[in-house]
Amino acid sequence: MSSLYRSLRAASTSVILTTAHYPDLRSEIAQVVLTLQSAIDALQQHPLERASVDDAIMELARVMDNTPGVAWTQSAGIGSICDEILISLLVQLSWRVEGRVAIPLNLTPMDPFSTANLVQRAENMAFLAELRGVAKGRILMSIPATWEGIEAAKELRKQEIECNMTMVVSTAQAIACAQNGLARISPPISAIKKWHDQHNDSPFYDPESPACHPGIIFVKRMVDIFNTRNYTTAITPEDFETVEEATALAGIHYLCLSPRILEQLDATEGLVVNALDQTRGISLERDQNSLPLHSHTYNTKASFELAIGKEDPNVNIAQLLPELLNRHLGQVEKMRRIAEPLILTNHNRGCLKRVIWENN
Repeated sequence: MSSLYRSLRAASTSVILTTAHYPDLRSEIAQVVLTLQSAIDALQQHPLERASVDDAIMELARVMDNTPGVAWTQSAGIGSICDEILISLLVQLSWRVEGRVAIPLNLTPMDPFSTANLVQRAENMAFLAELRGVAKGRILMSIPATWEGIEAAKELRKQEIECNMTMVVSTAQAIACAQNGLARISPPISAIKKWHDQHNDSPFYDPESPACHPGIIFVKRMVDIFNTRNYTTAITPEDFETVEEATALAGIHYLCLSPRILEQLDATEGLVVNALDQTRGISLERDQNSLPLHSHTYNTKASFELAIGKEDPNVNIAQLLPELLNRHLGQVEKMRRIAEPLILTNHNRGCLKRVIWENN
């Protein structure tokens, strides 16, 4: 009998691998998502990736040599090394896949709510990537789908920088991205379910029932809406914790899977049911009657927030989105803790002698 992975591919589902460790890649994998957590894991678990750290230090030292008038603080140096580490990992991955590599941004707490900050950070990462030989067309910038994030992605499209919109947990976010022709949205399957497990007190919600999985239901609903309205934005769900979650979306064009889930799919015999062909996740009747159809519906932040407020009362986006943002910011801090001793070590040996070591 065929493996679940082969059966999934036979259902016209392609896997986008979430990894920073290039030996995880397979010949049939055409696209990769580099996340902060996958970068942290690779740096901590795989000595092979230490070369990316060395590359980052060399690049930062070169940049410092070429900017003699700039005062480099410890904080700026740490942030720059984090960026250069991600770029070094991006380069390694881009050499080994034909398609695009999504790359995260090292965000501050205010960045997700500042269009200008997000644009600037994405432009800087695209510039660093091009310096290392990776063209803009090979990259997707992973940006949180706040109102400001969507506006930033619109601005970046004008510069031919496409975005992977993350933290999409509401219909309004998904449709706003699609109406603006953004490249990709990535709903976090397990994060949506965990929030419901903790907060959903509806008598109809059964956390043990696969049929009640809110992340799966959400994605199926978005697939139906996007197909009905001919949106071209790709839906690439991520954050899968079980094989059952992945196979429940058989038939979707793309799944973002970790190497662990991919290995389990490959090691398990069985056939998947193309659920997206055989059944609809939810009736579109409510969507057609309650959701706005025209692009001008989300042309202001107020209309965007109003649409979110009209969604399912069992889903409190005002709680879930900050939780996801805080998780991302926690990963940023982990990356900075990896980079900080590198600044000190190389400052002491002279490689980064222009960094001003601050007394905390």
